Amino acid sequence: MLRINAFAFGWHPDARDHNGNNGRVMMSRLGLTPASFDEYLEALPKVLDSLRGLQKVGLKNALAYDRSIDFDTLDEAAARAAWGKGNPGEHERKAFGDCVVDRLCRLAGERDIPFQMHLAYPWSGELLGMAFVYRNIWIDLT
Repeated sequence: MLRINAFAFGWHPDARDHNGNNGRVMMSRLGLTPASFDEYLEALPKVLDSLRGLQKVGLKNALAYDRSIDFDTLDEAAARAAWGKGNPGEHERKAFGDCVVDRLCRLAGERDIPFQMHLAYPWSGELLGMAFVYRNIWIDLT
């Protein structure tokens, strides 16, 4: 599984997730060099299309280690405002990550790529609720 955390931190080359990774740096390894927020979003399908070559079978969201796991209604203006800033405001950083994760979820759905949400205690109620409502959710409690 390819962790998506780094892509949610791609607003600036110096922004890093808890493992020290950055989405732009990861994209550059694939020959992708987005110069704007729009180009960054446009590069994400190419990342997903390269999964097989990276020997990955799906995506994994482990953002609970980096930020809040609640995703708000998309605020694209705030996400755009984060682009290129070394230290954007908290709302801008979260909006950027929300837009990127939303885009990755949609792309994964279009391509029938598994998307794992790394959640655990104390969110077990949320897990059960999602599994009850959505037929494409499987809970792995290992």
